[in-house]
Amino acid sequence: MSRCCICGKLYDGIELRGEYACLVVDVESGSIVDVREKPLGCSEKHVYNSASTIITPSFIDMHVHLRGLSLAYKEDEETGTKAAIAGGIGLVVDMPNTSPYINTVELVITKLKALAQKSYTDYSLYTGLPKTIEQLKEIVLTGVAGLKLYPSDYYRVDEKAIEIVNEHGLIVIVHPELPEASKSITSFEECRQAHRSCAWEIASVKLLTSIATRNSRVHITHATCFKTIEEARNYGFTVDVTPHHLLNVSESYNYYLDCLAKVNPPLRDNVERGKLVKALLLNLVDAIASDHAPHSPKEKSYPYLVCPAGIASIEIWPRLLWRLVVERIMGADELLRLCVWGPASILGLDNLYGRFAPGYRGNIVVWEIGFERVDGLEYSKARYTPYWMFIAGGHVKAHYIGGKLVYNKHIGFITRPKTINPFERLKGHESEH
Repeated sequence: MSRCCICGKLYDGIELRGEYACLVVDVESGSIVDVREKPLGCSEKHVYNSASTIITPSFIDMHVHLRGLSLAYKEDEETGTKAAIAGGIGLVVDMPNTSPYINTVELVITKLKALAQKSYTDYSLYTGLPKTIEQLKEIVLTGVAGLKLYPSDYYRVDEKAIEIVNEHGLIVIVHPELPEASKSITSFEECRQAHRSCAWEIASVKLLTSIATRNSRVHITHATCFKTIEEARNYGFTVDVTPHHLLNVSESYNYYLDCLAKVNPPLRDNVERGKLVKALLLNLVDAIASDHAPHSPKEKSYPYLVCPAGIASIEIWPRLLWRLVVERIMGADELLRLCVWGPASILGLDNLYGRFAPGYRGNIVVWEIGFERVDGLEYSKARYTPYWMFIAGGHVKAHYIGGKLVYNKHIGFITRPKTINPFERLKGHESEH
């Protein structure tokens, strides 16, 4: 039996809070089998004893666009998950709005196969809303993580569809804007903010409450407004926010004039952004998710009116959030709640991810903590970023998936690991690649 010992200051915020210890991972199964004081009984031993390093469970990003299929020129399953690994993320859940749009059994299987063959992280996928309830009943058995609802779906989804998804232990994840918001066409960011205002978000949540029963497993993604979060929580929905809506992108970038920070929903003004940070610190937010939305450099160089919306950040957003810990704006426990335990709980995977305990997945990140500048993206096809020269709080020194060393900061990528779709695993159809 091949076992790997990973030793250093372990921090999962539940079992361990910075104590020096060794994780013992069975590389064949990819699971942690023991936590012990010394690296005994292991064929591989990796010791990190620098004062500035800390070892945590890998982060989880429950909202990414890996593109692929006909949009592989923007990003694909390999480049997107390599970027995730370099950013400290060990599980991603992909969105269905690539080309072709993924909302049939055949396309779901095609996309899951592409992830299985190319992914460097654990993975899953949301399905788009299919044309019929019968199709949805088939799709929820394929290993998807849930159903994604876009604004255009609001007037054709019903309570039955939400019930079917929830009955299979899956979530319904929702883009919170009414469809009318997307009809705004303007060359100025200030106008986009006005046309796609907080009112559209809040109204969309209210509309959802007329479809979903109270405390259904409905998740509101990329909320940008405090009232949106309040409304969602009042009805028992979970909520995530994105780094770009939390962080002051305009601090170092004139986002009113450039496409690099054009995004849907749009960035809010500093007053609303301050309220969003307040919600985060009051524990009203359940998770942080990137909404990593890559486009080609050529597309992002188009004039503002016609350039595509989306910010690519999967490779750097965890590093930016570590700055909040280093500056003592939040604790490491709170960061792990938002980036590990919270997403795992929302997805129904908290018995597999997020703790350093026997039986949990051996997805492990070694962080080098300290202030440094963000100098761009290295592995994503989307090499542009509005975060250029932002101050980060550290970087990934090494990253293990299933106990296998995949990435080292100084060497680069070492191997493609055995990755899993945890939703196939939970259904008893384990698929390792």
